[in-house]
Parts: sequence; C-alpha cells; structure tokens
Amino acid sequence: MIFERLNQFRNNIAFIEKNNTCNYSDIIEYGIKFADKFYTKNILCLIVTGNNAATIISYLSAVEHNIPALLVNKPKKNTELLSIINNYKPKYIFLSTQDSFDENIKNITSKQIYSIFDYSLIETIYDTDYDIHHDLSILLTTSGSTGTNKYVRLSKKNILSNAQSIIQYLNISENDRVITTLPFSYSYGLSIINTHILSGASIMLSEYSIIQREFWQLLSATNATTFGGVPYTYEMMQRLKFERMNIPNISYITQAGGRLNTNLTQYFLEECSKKNIQFFKMYGQTEATARISYLEPKYLYEKTDSIGKAIPNGELFVVDENNNYLSSNETGELIYKGSNVCMGYAESCYDLHTGDENNGILHTGDIGYYDKDGFFYITGRKKRFLKVFGNRINLDELENKLNINGCLCACSGVDDKIKIYVCSEDMKNKAALLLKDTLDIHPSGYSIEIIKEIPRNSTGKIQYSLLG
Repeated sequence: MIFERLNQFRNNIAFIEKNNTCNYSDIIEYGIKFADKFYTKNILCLIVTGNNAATIISYLSAVEHNIPALLVNKPKKNTELLSIINNYKPKYIFLSTQDSFDENIKNITSKQIYSIFDYSLIETIYDTDYDIHHDLSILLTTSGSTGTNKYVRLSKKNILSNAQSIIQYLNISENDRVITTLPFSYSYGLSIINTHILSGASIMLSEYSIIQREFWQLLSATNATTFGGVPYTYEMMQRLKFERMNIPNISYITQAGGRLNTNLTQYFLEECSKKNIQFFKMYGQTEATARISYLEPKYLYEKTDSIGKAIPNGELFVVDENNNYLSSNETGELIYKGSNVCMGYAESCYDLHTGDENNGILHTGDIGYYDKDGFFYITGRKKRFLKVFGNRINLDELENKLNINGCLCACSGVDDKIKIYVCSEDMKNKAALLLKDTLDIHPSGYSIEIIKEIPRNSTGKIQYSLLG
C-alpha cells in the first residue's frame, strides 16, 4: 500500500543526509530486503531511531509489511534501553552497528542478519511468549521523559488517515523540502516524516539543534521550504533574532507540541507576514497519531489563542462531567473523534494482544470550549500533565519517582516550567541529581525551590493550590 504509492515518486530524492542522497526507489529496495529477513511478520521489532535514512526505511518497511515495531529514540543510558527491551522482549532489534557491539546488547543477541548503511538488524534470544493483535503497527511513546514503559498502540489505519488529513490541510506536495528539527520517534516528528514521504517530497535529515549554526547552514544549502517545531523551538528562534534571518525559500512553518504563548504567536505572525511565510498552529496528541486540530494562518490575528478546528475527517466537541454535549462558550473536556485515534496503551509485551479499546473516540484530558464561530480553545488540563518543550510530563509520575528515590517533594508548575518543592538544601541537591537522569529536557524547563513545609490537608493530601 505505502510502497505502491512511493513507487510513483521512485526517481525523486527522498532523503538528503550528510551530502548523500537516497531516492524513493532505494527506500523500496532496502525496505523489501529488510522485511524478507523476518521469518514471520507478526513479531515485534524494536527500532532505535535517529534522523537518518536507515531507521526511517526500516520503519516504513515495518508499516508496509505489517511488522509491529516499537520506536525508541536512543536513550542517554543503555540501562534505559535495556529496561524497554526486557519489558517488551522484541525478537528483532534494529540499531546502529556500533551500538550492537555493546556488551549488554551482545548478551541478548542471537545473530546479526541484515544491514542498511551503518545500521544492523539483529535477532534476540527472547522467546515470544506473547501474542500481538493483527492490527497493531507501531508503538510510540506518549512523549514523556520520565522513563516510563507506557506506549501508545497505533494501527496502520491510524497512521495513514492522520497523514492524509495533514497532507490535505497543509497542501504538501512533492515540491516541498522539509528539514527535520525533532526526533521521528516523537509523534510530531513522525507525522512530518509520514506526510512528506507520502507526498513524494524531499527530507533533509538533520541531527543539529536549531541553535547550532550548522542547522541554518544546512537549511540554506538544501533550499528547504518548511520545518516544524514545538514551543521551545520558537522561543529559541526568537532569541536567535528570527526577524533578521534570511530564509527566502521557506514557504510555511508549523507549530505543535504544546501551547505557544500569545506574545510568541503574535511575534511570529508579524515576522512571518513580513517574510511571506505561512504560520500554522496545530494541536494534537500521540493518542491521535499526532494532529487533532489546526488554525489556518488567516485566522491568527482574530483567533490568536485558539487551537483552531478539527482536522479533515475529524470531529471535536466539548462535554461535561456526565458526558453531555456542551454549547459554545461552555467549558468542559475536549473530546475528539476520528480514524486516527489509537487502539489504546501498552505497558509490556503482554498488552500487545489487545484490540481497539477506543473505537475512534479520544478523551483528551484537556479542558476548554469553542466560540460562536466554532473555534476551539484550551484553558487547562483535567489531569496533572504539563508540556515542557514538547514533552508531556505527568507530574504525579515524576513526583512519585523522586519520592521513591528518597527525595520528598511536591511537583507543580505550568507548561514549559516544572516546579519542584523540597524542604531542605540536601533534598534540593538530591532532586537536582535525580532530575538530571530522570528528565531528558533542558534544565531551564524546571526549577527546585526550598519551602518550610509541603502544605497538606487533614487527610495528608498535598494542597497544590497553596504552592506557588
């Protein structure tokens, strides 16, 4: 299905990576050989991803040939990767050939069976004593960085339907040239790959941060026409003096991964207008395979803080605590309906047999409303989640992880700023060390404050409203 579509663009350049190019015909050729190495298709493959041709080809091949795949961005520590491996017991792992020689990986390796460029497919020693549902295609992290083994279960239908909706409203074509700014194991980054691949466009594969000179040099040298980013990306671009940048080939840019504050929205609206660049704000969740809504650039002045309207073929509505539909300007939980809603969650390989538990309905956990014109707005979160630089952080999970490691604390905050409250200098130092290993985000995304005592009610529950 996918490769048949890619064959239409077989002579187009799919990837540009370190001055090397890869055509769509190469994706098909390597992808078929990759899939042929599996003695059965309904068996789990873990892909340690990077913004490179090899791992994207393996992912596309897995989706095309109905090989369930778990996408993991390379962790900082091998112990984190081994925890995921032990929990999901994949029969195959695709990772860099250099990493395959790590002693811990060699201990679970049966044999190496195929290579794409500098990546290797290895077979593991695990017995597959678990079943996998026939609709399961991809396991994707919910984008948190607290070391959880919880993944979203996505079907091929979820992936393709969301990609088609995004292609439609962004009008992506084979003439586009996108440069990567995000890991493709993150749902937003993955949607950028999916939509441009299915359109026959070219992708400039970059591992550079947008704060590095090399990123902008690559963007200019490859004549990139678009890129996407989370709120932190846009904060950095403002600091880099976006208004002074000469990027004449950029036709549009996209933003998702959390709320962009009003000031930043207005700044980019004005500067993009001067540069003749379209600026799309979007809202989504991994559970919806990426995108749920988008705001057309022409409405940015009038609806600056809105998340827009539902993507094509999707529906958004608001309900009260009893699931009754609410009218305009009434606040409740945002509910999304669409064929891109995930099958459910998995926390180990023994959850992979489960079918579709959502039936196309997603309770987003976000609180909001829609106005008289049908534009939706988010005012808060039903549960204690924050988005920090595009990563969704469960404050209860983070707090528990710190507490069980001997750091008594309370966690609060707002998007892009977690606040951890402790009661001594020793606890502050301990929290700092734990957070360095627990949160894969920049230290500017959190602060640690010393308070006299953590406020609690008569039953011992923390009163978060009394924290700063």
